[in-house]
Amino acid sequence: EARYFYWRKRLKSLPPLLTVSAVARELGVAYGHAALLCHRHKYKATLRTGSKRARVPIRRWFPRPRHERWLASLKPAKH
Repeated sequence: EARYFYWRKRLKSLPPLLTVSAVARELGVAYGHAALLCHRHKYKATLRTGSKRARVPIRRWFPRPRHERWLASLKPAKH
């Protein structure tokens, strides 16, 4: 949960309508991670050519709760 609010706060502090590449540069993360964060936190990234909203390239997007349940199921059981 803390990570969610950390990234949300970082994204809210950015100026509006940056490109995904600019968001990645500002946050110091990879392009794909920036794209995922923009999608998750509804940051309206733009295309380099203008104010048209970018479609964020995300492969295998999972809604969060199901994804986190799946991750939890991968952990070995504590004895």
